[in-house]
Amino acid sequence: MAVKTVLFDMDGTLLNMGESAFEKEYLKRMVIFLEQRYPGHGKDLVKAVGYGAEMMKVSDGSRTNLEVFWEGFEKAREHAYRFATAEGFDTHALAVKDRK
Repeated sequence: MAVKTVLFDMDGTLLNMGESAFEKEYLKRMVIFLEQRYPGHGKDLVKAVGYGAEMMKVSDGSRTNLEVFWEGFEKAREHAYRFATAEGFDTHALAVKDRK
């Protein structure tokens, strides 16, 4: 039987898990995933993702979250961004998809 629905409990209403516990486990698993895909770069990519996310939190709203995120990501880890792009992580396709 195919999965028809995936439910994400981002605010802890379904599972009694504090935000910090969720974030810690999520980031740990993200590093593992990225290390499998981009050996030796998982931690750097996660740090860059975190910086991009922080930039979105303080954005003035004049640009899309995607634009703000990638600017922050690039600033945090320019070579990680180039590496991900070179390895097939198509950031332009994401930008086009986001704006449709």
